[in-house]
Amino acid sequence: SIVLNEDSYAKAHAYRPKCSLIPAFIAPSEQEPLPSDIDATLKNLTENFELMFCTNAYGFSFDKNGQEIYGIFDLIECFSKLGSHALHISDDSGAYQRELRQRNIVLPANIALSSQRHSFFEVLRRSDCMIRATTTDGDSLSIREALFLGKGVIASDCVSRPKGCLSFQTGDQEQLFRAIEEFEPYLANPVKQDFAEEIFHLYQTLCNST
Repeated sequence: SIVLNEDSYAKAHAYRPKCSLIPAFIAPSEQEPLPSDIDATLKNLTENFELMFCTNAYGFSFDKNGQEIYGIFDLIECFSKLGSHALHISDDSGAYQRELRQRNIVLPANIALSSQRHSFFEVLRRSDCMIRATTTDGDSLSIREALFLGKGVIASDCVSRPKGCLSFQTGDQEQLFRAIEEFEPYLANPVKQDFAEEIFHLYQTLCNST
């Protein structure tokens, strides 16, 4: 059997000692250009603010405890107090755009939300740090992408995170705020990994055993 993160491996190994820990991330082979308006938005954020952060979501969802899964509104509150730092939010579903309108929330100049389809991998290229403030998660491909690109990652501790992530206690907005405020790109220690070779070797082994 194959598991994707350390938490799953610890549980599975007790029952299946031969299980393998292989994350599903394979680095993209081609670059996908960003839509011109998103490209312009990112250029504005990177040129006018000290540091550029990004996060992503798909749909406005809640966990079993009624908490917003992606933590977007916590991030909006944090960056509203951090005028020198910029945040780009990617949500292809358009759900957060509709929710902001319903709540009559106008984003400050240092926060931008993109709702049309676009490559988050390309947004990561333009950012200093990715934030994953979820209340529940699996092995986030977005985090793997950020680490592969050598970007800093700030992530909640709702599940075990890859080496190179700076973790904060899930749901603790004060810890999240401090992590963002104190982040320095030169102190980030991303661990660049691409698991294509491991995945290919696994399939090769399975094919040879049949």
